[in-house]
Amino acid sequence: MGCRRCSATSGWECVLYRARSRAGITRDFGKFERSWAPARGPSAALTPWRRRRSIAAQRAASSKTGVTPVRDLVRPSISPRSLVAGAEHAGGQLDAVAGCTKPGFPEVLFLDPSVTDLGTILCNLRPGIEAIVLDGAIAPARQMAAALSSRERLRAVHVMAHGAPGRVSFAAGEWTADSIADDKADLAVVGQALGAEAELNLWSCEAGAGTAGQVFLSELSRAVGAPVAAATDRVGSQAFGGHWELEASSLRGAAPPLTDLGMSSYKGVFSVALTSTGRGERFTVFGQWAAGTAAGTYFIVLNEGGTLNVIGQFIVPTNFGGTFAISEALPAGRYTVAPSAPGPNTIAVYGGRWSSSANNAGTWSVGDFNSAITESLSYTGDVAPSLTDRGTAR
Repeated sequence: MGCRRCSATSGWECVLYRARSRAGITRDFGKFERSWAPARGPSAALTPWRRRRSIAAQRAASSKTGVTPVRDLVRPSISPRSLVAGAEHAGGQLDAVAGCTKPGFPEVLFLDPSVTDLGTILCNLRPGIEAIVLDGAIAPARQMAAALSSRERLRAVHVMAHGAPGRVSFAAGEWTADSIADDKADLAVVGQALGAEAELNLWSCEAGAGTAGQVFLSELSRAVGAPVAAATDRVGSQAFGGHWELEASSLRGAAPPLTDLGMSSYKGVFSVALTSTGRGERFTVFGQWAAGTAAGTYFIVLNEGGTLNVIGQFIVPTNFGGTFAISEALPAGRYTVAPSAPGPNTIAVYGGRWSSSANNAGTWSVGDFNSAITESLSYTGDVAPSLTDRGTAR
């Protein structure tokens, strides 16, 4: 039976399941199974140590039969209260991850749920890739450590998430040079699962670019205890200026986790910068606020060449954390989501300012840039047109 998402037939068994992201957006993902068929012989292009490991892997695989399921983590719906509340159940979920991880796949791919078109990715993996969709409510490094705690001698660990120079952005947080110390213990477990001369591959746009990228990769490599490869340019569809190459790498030729067909079929990029054609495609922008955030009305603002346009708003209650999401069609252009500072061509969160008038009436207007909530922003996209009008902020 063929895959209903990608029309693949040979060796695939596909079913669809529904999952809910941290922002409360219900989406379809693909889960599939296939057996890993090793290559007939080691590639002549392999370096000696890779050739030896390739032969060993083939011998080990040839003694096994049956189908090894590709790992998936079904995410629960997230309460709009806070991630702290959701953490009460995190322990059991992580135990389940470790318990159902199957040995035998030489490479593991961790997919962030904010990445668009997961179905194309999951149905077009290279042989030997085990895919794990991360939970949008649990720290990504913690999930990776739980999944890899009993693994060893992996050829590579891949991460697919949105990125920017010096950062990788997940639905449940981000990695930066400053945040690496918080995940040091979990990242060390990831490194221990890697084989000799294997590396952690970050398929995130521009994560290794510039001075910020170099510092980030150095800190991450130190925490993992292994080389880290990253892109200095955009990763993904060529139509959006992307490609599938990790230029910042101490080893040669990190192989993408997708097949050639998968790379040519994928229609997105893993950038924190959102690109709109202005033809009505719809983007969902989502994020979170922490408990203790000042209560009031907040605005999601598109800075279009210096003009502030309100594209959404949400209300923060007293003493509760929570999540928000808006769906909107945007004018043509490339916009940085979650900027570190306000500026042209950005999408950010601003506080609201209340101006009272007679008879207890009044109006809300855009106030100050809110860096804490803005840092949590991420986005997904689809092709459904939006009929929502944008309002110009006062």
